[in-house]
Amino acid sequence: MMQAWLGAVFWAALGCGIAWQAYLIGLGSLEEPGTGMMSFGLGVAMAAIAVGRLFAALRAAPAAGDGLAGLISARVAAVCVLLAAYFTAFEHVGFVLSTFVLLLVLFAGFGDIRKGPALIMSAALSAALAGGLLGEEDTAAVFYDLDALDARFALLKESFAPGALHAVAVKAAPLPASVRVLRDQPYGPH
Repeated sequence: MMQAWLGAVFWAALGCGIAWQAYLIGLGSLEEPGTGMMSFGLGVAMAAIAVGRLFAALRAAPAAGDGLAGLISARVAAVCVLLAAYFTAFEHVGFVLSTFVLLLVLFAGFGDIRKGPALIMSAALSAALAGGLLGEEDTAAVFYDLDALDARFALLKESFAPGALHAVAVKAAPLPASVRVLRDQPYGPH
């Protein structure tokens, strides 16, 4: 029970720390959210959930072998510590560098992405942010690896009999560069 209590206190403190750092960055308003608005909400939510877990831990009877395993996952804790470091570094090293490092560590350390593509994706997103291609009003960004798309089509061609027709339905994301690459593939009628 003591370990569950300590775990809940840890998460509450971390949530409060994230919320405080986000507040220092700037919340803005509901009509025009600032850079720290989302992080502030996540920090408050984390702290609130942890306080709920704290009350549950205080009311529960101690169980044999009860520990932090059910409350704290090493991966979740690492991401939370990484986010806290990101918010702390944000003001000192700037948005682009801190975001690049955050994305690189998240992609390479926590995703199913090899180190090379993780470095490329982190650099591309950071460059798009620094170059003004993406701004605060953008809610999403889509990056396609066109060389990987070519490689997939080559593999597809090798996997089927010669002369097989390969077609692609372009519906939800008709990005011009991707459509041009698909159009230029020698795998079907034009």
